Amino acid sequence: MPIKPLNIFATQTIQHDFQNVLPLLTLTVQQLFEKHDYDMFVFRPGEASKTNITLEGYSFKNGDLKEGIIVKTIGLKLGSVIWFKIDDYGEYFVGTFLYPSEY
Repeated sequence: MPIKPLNIFATQTIQHDFQNVLPLLTLTVQQLFEKHDYDMFVFRPGEASKTNITLEGYSFKNGDLKEGIIVKTIGLKLGSVIWFKIDDYGEYFVGTFLYPSEY
């Protein structure tokens, strides 16, 4: 959906805590953002060895709010909730992986 590039970053704590799986998380959000033009995805530990990714924000296209809608489940157990917050910088988007406490 988005025609502007998405530049992806992570806070230092996320880089440290998830360095082994950050490439997978990055690929996952790139794919999700192509289908869902929302400004926030949340990675939530699920059952067994799974993580649910939910929409938790506003559409860049029309401003609609969606919260708690599972858009993907990945076979990876994360130990805590991680946010992926996206901001529109005009010519490009910037997405950042962070803990909720870092916002």
